[in-house]
Amino acid sequence: MDCGNFEFPADIADTINDKEQLRFSCQIGYTGMVRFTCEDGSWIKNGRGCHPKQCGHPGDTPNGDFTLTKGEDFVFGSEVQYTCKKGYVMVSRVSHRSCLDKGWDNSVPICEEQTCSVLYRSDVDEKSFTQSSYKTGEKVYFTCKGGYRKKENTDYITCTEGVWEPRDMCEGKRFLGKKPITTLSRECPYNTLFLYFSAKEKLCNKPPINQGYIYPVKTTYNNEEILYYACITGYKPTTEGWWGHITCTNRAWSHNPKCIVQRDEYSNGETVHVQCNTGYEQVRRSAECLNGNWILPECTETGLPCKAPPRIENAVIISPYEETYLHASKVTFKCHPLFGIEGKEEVECRNGNWAVLPRCIRKNYCDKPDLKNGKFIPEKETYNNEEEIEYVCHKPYDSIPAGSVTCQNGQWTKRLSCKELPTIENGDRISEKQEGDLYKEVTFQCPRSYKLEGKEIHKLPSTVYVEEGKTYRFTCKSRYYKDTWYWSTNVEGICKNGHMEFPTCK
Repeated sequence: MDCGNFEFPADIADTINDKEQLRFSCQIGYTGMVRFTCEDGSWIKNGRGCHPKQCGHPGDTPNGDFTLTKGEDFVFGSEVQYTCKKGYVMVSRVSHRSCLDKGWDNSVPICEEQTCSVLYRSDVDEKSFTQSSYKTGEKVYFTCKGGYRKKENTDYITCTEGVWEPRDMCEGKRFLGKKPITTLSRECPYNTLFLYFSAKEKLCNKPPINQGYIYPVKTTYNNEEILYYACITGYKPTTEGWWGHITCTNRAWSHNPKCIVQRDEYSNGETVHVQCNTGYEQVRRSAECLNGNWILPECTETGLPCKAPPRIENAVIISPYEETYLHASKVTFKCHPLFGIEGKEEVECRNGNWAVLPRCIRKNYCDKPDLKNGKFIPEKETYNNEEEIEYVCHKPYDSIPAGSVTCQNGQWTKRLSCKELPTIENGDRISEKQEGDLYKEVTFQCPRSYKLEGKEIHKLPSTVYVEEGKTYRFTCKSRYYKDTWYWSTNVEGICKNGHMEFPTCK
């Protein structure tokens, strides 16, 4: 008897009478019915037969395609593989779907557009970037920081599938001899401008990390400050665990954060280091891949700790990675900036198991923007998706035009600022000091190719505002003059783009 794709009953009799029928149900994943009739000592097959169940269309993914990799139709046992179009990256952990008895498994994978973020590097001026992210093909005409110049035939960089190209756009200027690096500070209490030398603060710039995200997100980090990072789906840190951390030490990070493709296969005979969790002990410290199976060392239990917390999509843990955690120890989760947390941030290890884990849900709202020296209309803590608000700056920061900004997919369409800090040509700003919302001191650094010039103090009457394009008269310090030809001590400053510009007293 040809059994085909149906279940053969276990309780069938050894002999069947002539003209007697047997009815069989189909196997899992198949539909229909089969009957066999005993006629003159032979089996006659009839009935609809068993056919693979239909799963229907597996579903299209925006900005992606799929290919039927197993089978010839969308029926039980077939498989489809999804891929993303150029300029997009798959953020789902699983890129395929299989037709099972109850329908398609997994969810339709998601392809998100690859974007490029602002570069925070020692050679490229981040002020060249006018928005927080850029799409593939968009260009940025950049400038190099002091002490660097553009490479030949390199005026702009292009966002190419999540990476800026070319990657090397600035080169160090060459100088004869060596000059010490000097630093310059500006102190402006009550509209008084004072220039002096000071020591350089030990700050670290925001590190670049492709295919990953960091917490907390800032432009600069203080000495000994710790930064935590995690990788998007399909990638993992080069360190142990699914999240990592780096420390700012003397203007340099302890190591460069990097995300690599998560590896799932190993060659025959290859070994990997294995270490038992806290509360366990072992004799052998390596596992070997042998003929498709792992030969693992034994870990003898001596306690009830927890393993590293499971990965939460779009989250990072803000404490150093550990392979095991003792009972009652806690970890804190933080979500990607575009996601909000559902559940408790802090999770505790309880007798070998973690308490209820939180989830990171994509925001359909925006948090109140951080705008010092300004206000919003209307002003509230959260704003709905597609909601537009207006903003204005307070005096004396209102030289920046007022405008509006819109909440889109959990983030604002542009960055807001009501503060404009002073700059010096060919110099780098390395720190700022504030009292409340007002900036009191800004520290600059001159590169080796430049020296500090200018010691004069310009004293401004307090609470005096000068209209755009208007002038205001000042007097040079004693023994300083505007022009030594006729010993003039009166100078006029002019207000341009919200800043006073002065001639030099010599």
